[in-house]
Parts: sequence; structure tokens; C-alpha cells
Amino acid sequence: MFVVSSLALTYRQPAKLDDQLDATAAIVAVKGATIQFAQSVKRGSSCMVEGDVTIACVDRVSGKPRRLSPELKQQLEARMQNKETGT
Repeated sequence: MFVVSSLALTYRQPAKLDDQLDATAAIVAVKGATIQFAQSVKRGSSCMVEGDVTIACVDRVSGKPRRLSPELKQQLEARMQNKETGT
């Protein structure tokens, strides 16, 4: 199970109810039990909000941090590498 362990947002401009917005998220770091994302919301070329979000893998019963499985960590790191190289 994943929980948000850290969240930092910077609001740059307000959005309106009927605005067409594009939200993106990119993996920027994968560690033992956490995954960090950089996220943004844009209206056209204008950035409305940027954020850094860290999620942590925790045991469903105890709520204690739990290491990512090697398979998941490998897949996330490969996805992160593909984004960096554009493949």
C-alpha cells in the first residue's frame, strides 16, 4: 500500500472552472521504500501549479515502511531512465 509521505506545492496562477488543464507527473527518484514525483498542472503553456510528491510503501497491517519489491523498483527505474532519454 502507498501513502503520501511528503507534499510541496507552489501555486503560480489561479485556474477557473472551465479551464482546460493538463496535468503531468514524472518519477524523479526511487529509493528503498519511497518514490518521488515532480508534478505540474498547465493551462496551455502557462504553469498553474508545480509540486513534489513523495509516496511511501507501507505494510497494510502495521503501517510501517516496507521496501519496494525488486521487480517494482526495477520497472520504475527503467521508466525513469526512458523519460530521461526520450525512449
